[in-house]
Amino acid sequence: MVRTQIQTLQSEIGKLNYSVSHLNFSFPMAFFKKHMSEKAYDVFFSEGSYFFYEPDFESSCYNREYRNEFCYEDGTCFIGQWAPGTDQRQGRGVQIMPDGSLFEGYFQDDKFTHLGRYIHADGTLYLGGFEEGLFSGQGKRWFPNGDYYEGEWARGV
Repeated sequence: MVRTQIQTLQSEIGKLNYSVSHLNFSFPMAFFKKHMSEKAYDVFFSEGSYFFYEPDFESSCYNREYRNEFCYEDGTCFIGQWAPGTDQRQGRGVQIMPDGSLFEGYFQDDKFTHLGRYIHADGTLYLGGFEEGLFSGQGKRWFPNGDYYEGEWARGV
């Protein structure tokens, strides 16, 4: 049901094109199981992996380095693209936070940006736009009890 709602939302937003391409990335299953909360893991695998395609942003992602799992001291772990020769996440990637929440989508200047999916540790799911690491623009948020909010987001609210 949520997958159908996500595909409908993607059509409504218009500029979203569904893609499962990971630019030849390999995301080992153990990475997700090891770092995600049980509820987030269940949502992630029941809904499947989603990546978005934004042609304008995507064209800037090709000169990026891909790096395998990297974990920061605070427990945040990341697999994906980095700006060459830096420690800055830039391009496509998957980040799992210390509480077991997951972000899957685009990064710019080390922050969530453009389009992505955020699965909270409690199983709440957000699909839509991000700016400066916060929910921004058109998006939809599903709660574990079945409620949802769809609309415009600004600065995370």
